[in-house]
Amino acid sequence: KFIYENIHSNEIEAKLLILSPKEILLSDKLLERNELKFLITEYERELVNFPENYFAEDKNKIIIKEYYEINNIDAIGNLGKKEITALGAIINYLIVTQKDNLPQLEYPKRELQKNYLEIDKTTLKSLEIFHSNNNIKASLINFLDNTQTASAARSLREIIAKPSVDIKIG
Repeated sequence: KFIYENIHSNEIEAKLLILSPKEILLSDKLLERNELKFLITEYERELVNFPENYFAEDKNKIIIKEYYEINNIDAIGNLGKKEITALGAIINYLIVTQKDNLPQLEYPKRELQKNYLEIDKTTLKSLEIFHSNNNIKASLINFLDNTQTASAARSLREIIAKPSVDIKIG
């Protein structure tokens, strides 16, 4: 599943805590923004930064159309400039790093309906859901995660990070 959502820059830290990414693709220009400086200290090993032209819209439209073998970008859906640049950069990165084993991604789908409780970064940290202040093994996720595959571990993280607000009784 390939899902994206548009978020405000003040939500990035909480989303990264939930996702626990192995790699974060970012332009050099974005790293200059004050609200994203935390990425340099907290995610230094995960950061893969590129020059701004790596995220050029026209170039990434071509990459997307070639990857999905489509003539018109609208076949994927109503993608804006940010979605096109992000999707194209991800696909380009996969082409370069996974050329011998390139995965076939589904068309991306926007997460529209939020039928879950959003947990902010302060709450995530203070409840030690994904990381403990003293020891990563003391976090809630470490206690609960007995999964055998990476996809199952990601699913568990998502369930814990996005508790449903749809409570059906009876």
